[in-house]
Amino acid sequence: MKYFILFLFTLFFYSVSTAQVDAHYWTNQYGGRALLLNGAVIASTDDETAVFYNPGAMAMGEDDDFSLSLSFITPSYASLKTRNYFGQSRSIKDTEFGFAPGLAAIGFNPFKYDNFRVAITSFTRFKSNLRFRYRTLFKVADAENQIYEANLDFNRRLSERWVGVGASWRVLEVLGLGVTQFFTFHSESTDFGLRQEIFDGSTNELQAGWRSRTKYSFNTNGRMITKFGLSLQFDKFKLGLTLTTPSYQELWGKASYELDELKVFSPDSLTLATNLVDAELLDYQTPLSIGIGLDFPIGNNRISFSVEYFKSIPNYTLINDTDDPLDGLSETPVTTNFTVSTGNRRVTNFALGCQTPISEKSTLIWGFRTDFNQRRKQQENLALQILSSTPSVAHISLGNLLEVWNSKFSLGLDYGFGFSNTSSPQIDVTKTNVENLFDDPNVGKVSSRFQSLIVIIAYDFSYRK
Repeated sequence: MKYFILFLFTLFFYSVSTAQVDAHYWTNQYGGRALLLNGAVIASTDDETAVFYNPGAMAMGEDDDFSLSLSFITPSYASLKTRNYFGQSRSIKDTEFGFAPGLAAIGFNPFKYDNFRVAITSFTRFKSNLRFRYRTLFKVADAENQIYEANLDFNRRLSERWVGVGASWRVLEVLGLGVTQFFTFHSESTDFGLRQEIFDGSTNELQAGWRSRTKYSFNTNGRMITKFGLSLQFDKFKLGLTLTTPSYQELWGKASYELDELKVFSPDSLTLATNLVDAELLDYQTPLSIGIGLDFPIGNNRISFSVEYFKSIPNYTLINDTDDPLDGLSETPVTTNFTVSTGNRRVTNFALGCQTPISEKSTLIWGFRTDFNQRRKQQENLALQILSSTPSVAHISLGNLLEVWNSKFSLGLDYGFGFSNTSSPQIDVTKTNVENLFDDPNVGKVSSRFQSLIVIIAYDFSYRK
């Protein structure tokens, strides 16, 4: 009971302390060794994080009566800078300090069976909070006494929590099989607000203006994901295989959206459209993935390698709703249609890590991994997607794993960097005037640069008789 109470306290701690930027398949890693190896642990995981990385390895470790893995207090800094969205060389930037998502897992051998192990885990799989705020003000080119003002307020939040129960059986001395059943709780919202106005500099009178806001959100709770794992461990060589199913059997989901648009063509002419409704969440999908890992010695070092293939998801529709903003009260009703679609590209991520013993109780560990952006382009929301996604990212980590009283303490750093150029609609504010304010924006190259730094602090506690 005391272990269960400790686990519940840990879950509460993580629910209030995590924050991070963006959400690709390999954005976050968990556990001391996995953080330092940058996820190269499908074959080499030896703590309770195996319930996530490879359930087949849970029963292949040391015979601990009880063990607890924690990733905690991992300070993080992340920066996403986008250039040229508002014209050549103009930049908008989102910078965030917070704590990287953590994991808590407990494992035990029920009924004292040494070859059978059970684990319970909860962790934040994704935690994203992107925010861009931008304002510019200057005189309109080739216009007498006209002032142009633009204000951008963009925010995208995403949170996904996983709760899982896993079991593993050591079939042979060298072979372990396992399965973990996850329940996922996903919440996502996007809010894009843009205001452009042109004033008469002499009278402060509004000459033309365009204010628009698009906001949508959806939740899907209780969807299931099942992960199967196999672990082969010989004296000097380890092999791991995993298969993760797509999500299925949703318990309930909901969606909503908000539209608000005001166009002022002149002081005497304007149009207004607004809507705020609940909608049906038509679909939500996650990919099937297959992972393989190797772990073997070279001299005094142990080399770990992991690769995971994520199947593509063809474009599908999340929200498609047609509604009359005036609910039929107008003599000339005008309906609005709102559509959000998404899809994922085929992605293969890999990780490479090395462990070098420094002393009997200390190990130097470094790791490298990829974190490719899997999102497909959506033409109807291309501008939103440019602002709401980081480029593909590469991570490198370095740190030390210490053994203290049969438990393990990890301390290190992880640095991530990514850069991309994407064709996107651009608002060239330096060329905007009354005549072209409402024209469709031109398409040009928008660049994004991402950097992150995470301080790794993790503790794996083991209790033995």
